[in-house]
Amino acid sequence: MMCLMSDRDANMKLFNKKMLQYTRDLLGSDSTIEFLHCNAHFLVAMADATEKGLKYQESAIVEKLGRDKNSAFHRFSSCNETAVCKIIRTASDVFGPRGERLFGDLDYSMVKRRTASIYLHSTVNMWKHNGTTTISKIKSSSERRAILESAKKNAKKLKLKNKAAVKAPRDAVKRKTELNERKKKEKEIDDKDRQAALLTYLLSQGGLCHTKEELDALMSGPQPLQRLKVEMRFRKYYMKASELRLTGKF
Repeated sequence: MMCLMSDRDANMKLFNKKMLQYTRDLLGSDSTIEFLHCNAHFLVAMADATEKGLKYQESAIVEKLGRDKNSAFHRFSSCNETAVCKIIRTASDVFGPRGERLFGDLDYSMVKRRTASIYLHSTVNMWKHNGTTTISKIKSSSERRAILESAKKNAKKLKLKNKAAVKAPRDAVKRKTELNERKKKEKEIDDKDRQAALLTYLLSQGGLCHTKEELDALMSGPQPLQRLKVEMRFRKYYMKASELRLTGKF
C-alpha cells in the first residue's frame, strides 16, 4: 500500500488514474471512498478476482509456467499462487525492479531516510506529514483539492530546506577532512625537520654510538646527558629501536 501512496512515480500516477476510472465505472455514484481501509478492501477484492481468473486460465495449460519449470523452485510448485504472481514475487525479491517506487513518502527527513538527499517529495508526503489529513476529513471535495494544491506549492520550500539540512553536515565533514589532511601533512613535515635536526646534531657530535668505547667517549665529553638523550630519541622514533644496543667489551 505504501507504493500506492506515492504520486511521484510515473507508473504509479498512471495506475492511480486508471484505478480511479475503474472504480467510477464499477461503483458509479458510490465511487467516493473516504478512508484508506476502504481503498485497501477494494484493491484486495480486485486482486482476489484477478487471481481467480488467472488460476482458471492456467488450469487449462498442461505445461508448467514461469519458475515452476526450474527444478530449483520445486519446493514452491505446490504454492497456491499463480505463475504470474510467483514470477513477480521472485523478480521483486531478487532484482528489486520497483526502482524509484522504493522511495515512497518516507523520504521526508535525512534523519529517518537517507534517500531524502535526492530532494524529491511527493504531494502525498506533504499531505500526510503536515497534519492536513485530519483537517481534510471535515472539508468538501473542492476544499480538499484546494488544500492539496496549496501543499503542493510548499514542496519547493521543503526541497530548499532539506538541501540546506543536507549541505550543512556535508560541508562540516568536508572541512574536518581538509583540516585533518592539513594537520597530517604538517606533522609529516615537522617530523622530517625534527629528524634532520637530530641527525645533523648527531653527525656534529661524531654520529651514533655503536660500540661501548664510543659510548664511554660520549659520556666523558661535554653535556653527556643531552647527547645521550638525543641519541635515544633518534633511535626510538626514527630507527624504531626500543633500547640502545652496543658492541665491544664490558
